[in-house]
Amino acid sequence: LFTLAMRYASAQKLDRAATVLDESIRLLEQAQPGNELANAYLNRAWLAQSQDKIDLAMTFLGKGRATYTLAGNVFGMSRADFDMGLIVAKQGQLDSAMTFLQRAYDQYSRYGGRTMLPAVLDGMANVAKQQLKYRDELAITDRFWPLSADLADVHMRRELSFVRAIALADNGRMLEASSLAHQLLREIDPHEDTTLVAEVPA
Repeated sequence: LFTLAMRYASAQKLDRAATVLDESIRLLEQAQPGNELANAYLNRAWLAQSQDKIDLAMTFLGKGRATYTLAGNVFGMSRADFDMGLIVAKQGQLDSAMTFLQRAYDQYSRYGGRTMLPAVLDGMANVAKQQLKYRDELAITDRFWPLSADLADVHMRRELSFVRAIALADNGRMLEASSLAHQLLREIDPHEDTTLVAEVPA
């Protein structure tokens, strides 16, 4: 049921996906709470967010985090914190968003979740910018810049370069920002990086 729900979601049949995933959750809740149930909760939260049901998404994220905690899954707890941070940031609750993201960053750092750190730092830099804390924004990008050769995800590399360019501009370092933006324009794929194609020139 869980796999079927994800297939429906991939096909953009979100209502059908939610119905099937709810059934999966109902069955999992009858068993011993564990990582499978927590994963289902987080994916149900993602579906709710995709349908603009933010309160429902936060409810499922809370359930997911609690279930990961009972299972002793630190990485799952961190993922829930990360997702919560992004959602409350969209709602304009910037201090709360930074708290969630910082907690996720600290846990990933402490327990070796290196592959997730760039995405968390990306979120933290965006929140700092919205808070108008431009020095903090640049300092956050300093944590991932220059980009590590170990970061193989091309899309994340471009996203982080974009965030770095904005942080440089926000701190008056216009030549560096412009150079980085022009480099990005040469690298981005118009078919794969549609958001960056629109945002980088601006």
